[in-house]
Amino acid sequence: MKTKLMGRPRELFINKGDRFERLQVVRQTKATNGYTAFVCLCDCGNETIATAHQLKSKKKMSCGCYHREMVVANATKHGMSRSRIYKVWIGIKGRCLNPNKKAYKWYGGRGIVICDEWLRFENFYQWAMSNGYKNNLTIERILNDGPYSPENCKFILNSEQSKNRRDLYWITYNGETRTLSGWAMKLGMYRKTLSIRLARWSKERAFTEPVNTKFGPKRCNLK
Repeated sequence: MKTKLMGRPRELFINKGDRFERLQVVRQTKATNGYTAFVCLCDCGNETIATAHQLKSKKKMSCGCYHREMVVANATKHGMSRSRIYKVWIGIKGRCLNPNKKAYKWYGGRGIVICDEWLRFENFYQWAMSNGYKNNLTIERILNDGPYSPENCKFILNSEQSKNRRDLYWITYNGETRTLSGWAMKLGMYRKTLSIRLARWSKERAFTEPVNTKFGPKRCNLK
């Protein structure tokens, strides 16, 4: 059924299925501000509501995805290489892909990867802007052994990540790699005890010296 634009008798009718840029009309909804409104399906899969005036004048051409894409494109062309978010992305790529980076052995060297989608800065930037990125936040992987990807990353305060990183001290011994906490648990001692041992002794002695059980199974002498 054709719907005549309210108060606009000279304008064309709008039908279900009509397309306006990225939007396809699904159905008519309640009028807003004196104009007929329509529920529209965007090419990206999201639904949005637009007035007849917005559709006809091209003031609304998508659910908002077009604007985000333009922001990404403009940002990339106008100095984003100096921004903090660009440096975050460069840091992720370096840790995962560049063996010459100091942190590579803790990331790419042990199988942590960056997803194909994020190999393009534009895609990473769009995800970050849609998922709460701010300059006082840092990116963190939800699963420590998982990849840098939209499903496995979030933004948190720097102070929270510093706290979480206390357990990310990776140590390889006899061909086996574990966190400092993981080794302490396996060896039956406190994490702090193992940390002090490694600071004072050789790795071999730190891992093989029996713990002193005089004051409990997790204490040791550090002479």
